[in-house]
Amino acid sequence: MKTEDIDKELEQKRVDSLQAKFLHGDSEEDELKYQTILAYCEKFNTPFHDGEFAHTYENLGKYVLRNGKETIDLKLMQARNILRSHKMQFLVSKFNPNQTATWARPISYVVKEIKSQHRTTRICTLSKWELWNDTCSYRVYQNGLGNCGLIASLAAISIHKCIIEFLFRDFKINDYGVYQVKLCIDGEWKNIIIDDWIPLTNGSLRGVKSASRLGKNLIWAALIEKAIAKVFNGYKNIYAFCSAAALRMITGAPVTSLQFKDFREKTEILWEILLISSSKNYPIVCSCLSKGEILRKYGRTAKPLSHKYAHVFTVLSVILYKSHQLLKLRNPWGYNIWTGKWTDETNTKILDSKDTKNRAYGEISGSFWIGFDEFLKYFDSVEICRYRESWSQIRLNMPVGGLWDDSQKGIKIIVPEGCDICVSAIKPNCYKTQYHTWVSIHEINQDDEIGQIIFCEPIYESSEDIHLLPGGYMIYVSHFYSKKERNVVIHSSIPINASLCSWNPQVLVKVYQRIVAEKGEELLKQRDDVSIKKYSGDKFVIMMAENYTDERYLHVQTFCSKIKMFWWSRGDSNNRDYGDVIPPRSRQILIAMCRYECATQKGFPIAIDYYLSDEKLTKLGTSNRAAHIPSIRRTDYIHQTVLME
Repeated sequence: MKTEDIDKELEQKRVDSLQAKFLHGDSEEDELKYQTILAYCEKFNTPFHDGEFAHTYENLGKYVLRNGKETIDLKLMQARNILRSHKMQFLVSKFNPNQTATWARPISYVVKEIKSQHRTTRICTLSKWELWNDTCSYRVYQNGLGNCGLIASLAAISIHKCIIEFLFRDFKINDYGVYQVKLCIDGEWKNIIIDDWIPLTNGSLRGVKSASRLGKNLIWAALIEKAIAKVFNGYKNIYAFCSAAALRMITGAPVTSLQFKDFREKTEILWEILLISSSKNYPIVCSCLSKGEILRKYGRTAKPLSHKYAHVFTVLSVILYKSHQLLKLRNPWGYNIWTGKWTDETNTKILDSKDTKNRAYGEISGSFWIGFDEFLKYFDSVEICRYRESWSQIRLNMPVGGLWDDSQKGIKIIVPEGCDICVSAIKPNCYKTQYHTWVSIHEINQDDEIGQIIFCEPIYESSEDIHLLPGGYMIYVSHFYSKKERNVVIHSSIPINASLCSWNPQVLVKVYQRIVAEKGEELLKQRDDVSIKKYSGDKFVIMMAENYTDERYLHVQTFCSKIKMFWWSRGDSNNRDYGDVIPPRSRQILIAMCRYECATQKGFPIAIDYYLSDEKLTKLGTSNRAAHIPSIRRTDYIHQTVLME
């Protein structure tokens, strides 16, 4: 057996052993670890060196150093010489001679003048940087790392002091460099202990920089970046870091990813989404096309941003000025790389005065105005973080899908008054591949019997905001294949109660059949003995067949054309034809499919062939006769045939 097969088997056994449970934040173990480290540093009067994230070349990585081993020693020597001459603002780390790395602890030199009767004495003393300053909004700068997505996200959340304050155990400078930073990893808040040594090369910090409006150096952003680097085992692994993942990790809030290709014929809808999101102070970032992509798309006459590669920006404002739709963006490098008509000094001055949202922050380096038409031309996506300070959260870890063994649970919630909720379902340790989870929300009565279906469709991490009236509801989180792990988050506009409930998977059969029956589109016209319906959205489809006859069997064959990047509830990629026989007075879900968010193909090309017969079995591309081809497995419970009432 291959090693990777063994790893998959062990992982599946771990998931199979999971029992649904609520997740809680701070732990006694984390607090004890923090206090032990701090007590040691105080006792020996020494700055903290994090042994779990050592000051090594491996943890810095090529994207920080951009030098060979021989060059680094020379740069380190130069940095120490500059430090001795008091022109340097960093304290360089001591190194193991067998490890080549460059780290520095941020400190500032403060010159004090002491005047006496005969002379004035200048004394140079050391003073650590500030952690945070209320005038630092948007003033976050990308430095030596190619991680514009993370830096633009840090700038976007910098106007929310409550977020930053929540992330730090102690919202102040620690003399020994011991910090505990909270990060929402895979939907679960975890405490990450770090020191304050930051990557240094050629006498300059390579970590993210932040400053106050008056130029005071701040370290909050560099500490968050370092905590993320520790989680991902080195700064080299946060190169080209995904902005959506960064926003989720920092805020714990759901993030909506919008691809402009999905709004080709409905750009006004995209504009309204951006305008409303900006008015709600949601953190927003956007990505531009690379210079090569723009030239290939529009030709040599195009006027791209003066940047060769794809880049991520912070969206500061979205406003309507007279009849003009405008956005204010900021380059995390701290300078403008766009020269459109709205960057004219006169226009900029007028628009800045109209920007009531950011007027109090003063001039923000790297910001510029761009028209919505040009924005659509040269940019390709936005990430909107739906962070609401007043919203509550309930977090759970639970198994979903697979063969039913009572470890899978439903979530019962009690809503005391009308509110909005959003459900997230996050797959742990999955940052680069897309996945989906089917979620359904139902009203329930006092006996927990299911009433109206409020929501039922696949989500790609988070659902839309769903309004609920006062009462009880059941949330089912499901998966149509082998058992998987999900960290589920229920975000709510008011505090709500939640509990875990046992349930039978037969419930889901009725749920999906009912949603298709109520909301599905009829594909067979002018027939009262047979029905085939399709319930679909932009990224999913569910097909169901119903046989109303009393004695005959409905034979249905489903032909699926080649569909780009999708999941399906039965069969495999080599078998796209499905055959089913539905008994009299019965219904069955034929197939359920959903597509990757990034897929460009629209719709699901599916053809249906059917007939009524006295035969109980069917034959499809094989000599074997069966009621279902391919056969329906025990884990494919949503495809069970159910007698109609």
